[in-house]
Amino acid sequence: MADLLNEFWRESENEAHLKCYTNLIRQARPYTLDDDAVDLITEISSGKTIADKLAIYRKLARLPFETIWIEFNYAARHVARVRLGTIVGNMPEDSPIKMGWLLRRIDETTWRATTVAHFTSSKSGREVDTFGCDQILSTEGIINYKSTARDPTIKSAINELNAHRSAKLMGRNDNIDVGPFQSYMWGFGSRNQEPNVISIPPHLARINAIDLAPSFETIIKKISKTEKEKFDNTHKQMERSCRELQGDLRFLCAALALINEVPLTYNNYQQSGVARVGGRLRPYMINRLVSISIPKKRGRVNKIMNMLRTAERAIRRHEVSGHWRNIKQPDGKIKKVWIREHMRGDASLGFVKQERLVEHK
Repeated sequence: MADLLNEFWRESENEAHLKCYTNLIRQARPYTLDDDAVDLITEISSGKTIADKLAIYRKLARLPFETIWIEFNYAARHVARVRLGTIVGNMPEDSPIKMGWLLRRIDETTWRATTVAHFTSSKSGREVDTFGCDQILSTEGIINYKSTARDPTIKSAINELNAHRSAKLMGRNDNIDVGPFQSYMWGFGSRNQEPNVISIPPHLARINAIDLAPSFETIIKKISKTEKEKFDNTHKQMERSCRELQGDLRFLCAALALINEVPLTYNNYQQSGVARVGGRLRPYMINRLVSISIPKKRGRVNKIMNMLRTAERAIRRHEVSGHWRNIKQPDGKIKKVWIREHMRGDASLGFVKQERLVEHK
């Protein structure tokens, strides 16, 4: 079985509703987290103090490139959760084999993530597919949310799910407005099982939004016979995804913070052979396995958290590889510009060392 990146690439060429991702997949900078990295990220994104840590991760979670891909083995995260005591029991039979995110930059401080999973089987018959709900995050300030949906009825349903409601009407004493489904992405649900009382921390309110995944707009329009069905199906797909992806945003922000600020080792690998993509035989795309360079021993988590707290105040010096960026021109047109490799950050705080090895399998 190929890695999820290549499986998703192949499916995007063959499945009509996934064709909207084909170019993004080819442009994405890949990161495949090894099991140790997954265990570490799960640990630092869990626990009683997570609400305070998320304020750190959020600031450090800017995308290092215009488009990136992150994937991991789902079983590794389940094992980590069992070890930490956040869940009990064996992994459910309908759990994915692998899970990943296709992330693209909206602007310097805002990004959008599409969740992708590989299942052994599914009701739709497709083993690799996206979830119905995209996540949008602002790493600084209140989010400036805008749906990418084209259909007016679908867009109306999305806007309703993102509507913020007065906290005072929900039994709270602060003036923070919260969105009921944005809280699920952080892993914060209703308080005391009351559906209209949200327990999301105030500093996380109004910084993220949800949108319908572009692939699902095609599906919803196909299965809906009336405008009401279209509206209801949009709600159903997004609400279901929000609950299934509960807590994923904290894991994703912690993963990006580590990628940006902690010494890592990258091993490039490419599966041997070819895949039939779009009717042609093509070599598999190169992926990269990410490992934490800091030895796994007592005190490692505290050491890494100290790095992240320091980086929150100022960004350490690090290399930014050359990449393409879409620049909006004064006339509204988008121009693709090549950004040369360069150094960014404060050298007085140290350097982030990145090692890259090429390995063929």
